[in-house]
Amino acid sequence: MTFLSSWFRGIKGRLLIAAILPLIGFTVLGSLSINGLSKVVNLLHLANSQVIPTFEIVGEMRQARNKYFYGVWAAINHPDEPEKMNSYLKTAEDGMKELRDAQLIYDPIPRTPDEDKVYQEVRPHFAQYYKLMEDTITLIRSGDTHKIKQAEELDPAGGLY
Repeated sequence: MTFLSSWFRGIKGRLLIAAILPLIGFTVLGSLSINGLSKVVNLLHLANSQVIPTFEIVGEMRQARNKYFYGVWAAINHPDEPEKMNSYLKTAEDGMKELRDAQLIYDPIPRTPDEDKVYQEVRPHFAQYYKLMEDTITLIRSGDTHKIKQAEELDPAGGLY
């Protein structure tokens, strides 16, 4: 036993320890790296399956909403030109349809818990929002200046017209 003990205290033991310590260090560093990479892979999967699709659909909803507002705004500003006004109202109706279609796509998409919480608070108001949009188009289509003023007061966005 003394021979083995003196072997570890000598130069051979020190060389053995010098060879083993880097292996231990690389093993610890490798396990930390693999753990970190697995977390990054999980985040990328979450982003690819939930975050990116919802951003895309929300962007489409915003674009459709803007199309609707542009059509209504332009129609309000052309009450004495029925052809232009009807063309702009058609743009508004297309925007409203695109918004509804995008919402139907957005409903079943998996969302993050925070995003879903916000959406569930807003979701019940969509029916009223669409009704205001339809009423606005109907009032403008009449061509009557008083009804067009009423349409401006119905503005669901609060001052965009």
